[in-house]
Amino acid sequence: NSTDVGNLTVARSRGAGVSSTTHGYALGGTAPSNSNVIDKFAFASDGNATDVGDLTEAMSRQASTEN
Repeated sequence: NSTDVGNLTVARSRGAGVSSTTHGYALGGTAPSNSNVIDKFAFASDGNATDVGDLTEAMSRQASTEN
């Protein structure tokens, strides 16, 4: 079973995700228009993400393989 352990600052789909060894990052996406938000969340806690910056351009599907 899964549990809800935190939320992004903006609900969105079609974004990209990257990580370091301690944090995850959710980038861009569609909410419903393209977003420039960069959210950061810690792997060691169940807290919500924080908005730590902006992409230079609002976009979605940054890592997509769709045509």
